[in-house]
Amino acid sequence: MIFINGAKTLKAAKLAFQCAKEMTCLPLLVGLCFEESGNLSCGTTPLCALITLQAMGVDAIGCVFETDI
Repeated sequence: MIFINGAKTLKAAKLAFQCAKEMTCLPLLVGLCFEESGNLSCGTTPLCALITLQAMGVDAIGCVFETDI
């Protein structure tokens, strides 16, 4: 399993996932870093990020809030 952690924007998460998917057949987990507002720094809601990444084929999605790190 490859864990892509700390993506602060949906664009960063998508690009990292696409690059990793091209290089391996291992399961891919994407960890998103949400702000105090509850959204990503680009304003994307957790639900929108979840739906987008699931549609791309991400195997698992995790989250952390900036106040936790």
